[in-house]
Amino acid sequence: MPGRLTLSVAPAAEPLSLDDAKQHLRVDSDMVDDDSLISSLITAARQWVEEITGHSVATQTWRLALPGFPGATGVLGVPVYGVDPLTLPGTPVAGSVAFRYALHLGRGPVQSITSVEYLDTTGTLITLDPAGYVLSADNWDATLTPTPGQIWPVTIVHPEGVVITYVAGYATVPAPILAAMKILIGTWYENREAVSLMRFTADEVPFTVTALLSPYRVMEFA
Repeated sequence: MPGRLTLSVAPAAEPLSLDDAKQHLRVDSDMVDDDSLISSLITAARQWVEEITGHSVATQTWRLALPGFPGATGVLGVPVYGVDPLTLPGTPVAGSVAFRYALHLGRGPVQSITSVEYLDTTGTLITLDPAGYVLSADNWDATLTPTPGQIWPVTIVHPEGVVITYVAGYATVPAPILAAMKILIGTWYENREAVSLMRFTADEVPFTVTALLSPYRVMEFA
């Protein structure tokens, strides 16, 4: 998908508590150093799962910058975002309007839209009225489309002609994802020297982890 997706606000809390992780590891001590290590492993496991699956596990805010709205035209009357399917020979018109204007949001599941901003033809930053768009968040494939009967506004051609800020993450994290995180944490805790978190590859992942994450994966293991 064209555009630039960046993390705007990191999770305020991890989906797995320190006590739950310690219970899984069968760690009874309250040593500060050990607690600090386990807390860092919780964060590392959550980030690893997010990168592998392409999902937001914990609640976080993302910023998507695009050169324009999908299917819209710029000040010169030419498409500024991808190809308009209605202009392609043999493209059926029926049912293609939604595809023409649909804007896909990554790193779902998407909880809510914070704002949709765009640069109008004068270069002025405008915040689009929420009544002008509809969020369809089905599992992890979230799309933003204009309210029925409307179209996206005209923008100038700019790397940040359109900026969508939205909140993503599971309201309730699925049990298989939490289980996968616990196994990763256990693997790293018991093999502190043998495994580098920065180079943790698919070959080093316990089979159980890949099996647990398989239904949630939208990106292939590297």
